[in-house]
Amino acid sequence: AISEKVRAELERYYARRERVVVIRPGVDGERFHPERCRQARALVRRALGYAERDFLLLYVGDLRKGAAEALRALALVPDAQLLLISRSSTRRYRELARRLGVGERARFLPPTDRIEDYYAASDALLFPTIYDAHGMVIWEAMACGLPVITTRAAGAAEIITHLEDGVLVEDPRDARALAHYARWLREDVALREAIGRRARERVEAFSWDRVARETLGVYEAARRSS
Repeated sequence: AISEKVRAELERYYARRERVVVIRPGVDGERFHPERCRQARALVRRALGYAERDFLLLYVGDLRKGAAEALRALALVPDAQLLLISRSSTRRYRELARRLGVGERARFLPPTDRIEDYYAASDALLFPTIYDAHGMVIWEAMACGLPVITTRAAGAAEIITHLEDGVLVEDPRDARALAHYARWLREDVALREAIGRRARERVEAFSWDRVARETLGVYEAARRSS
């Protein structure tokens, strides 16, 4: 299983707990690296049309997971911008943004093989997911040293300590709480940077080499017990 959340679901429906091992995914710490992001930030921002003074929130992934909640939070943070990267159909979300009065501040772009550039350009990841077995975008953002605002509905949130190396909101649909933490990160740059540094430190342990070793260990244990 890739998280305790998934292990609990497997235990509930299929297997005994002791037969399920949690091996969290890895993250490419070289590709997603704070120094690379710092070097790319100004250039990417200029290419996207954002000024350095703009407070830019980022959403990455299926829009059904929490884009509506992110847009509602954006409406409560008047001077923020939101960049949404997704292959999902955007029509209903563009309409929601228009109704909320944030159509000029919410920008939708298709996926790219240079997703790290968008992490580099952003000030925080806003990912109020309703459900996510893990949430690789959380891993990637943390590896880049980007503060993450997410929910306990994400498997990746299991390793986040609230207000230490990330921000966790209990209810994904609580736009006021999401907006509160977005404003908090906007107003306190030193704290934003400190959370980002601790986020990077937290995910450094989750390399793909570690995933390979742990997976091999599971197979070896199964072979010995067979």
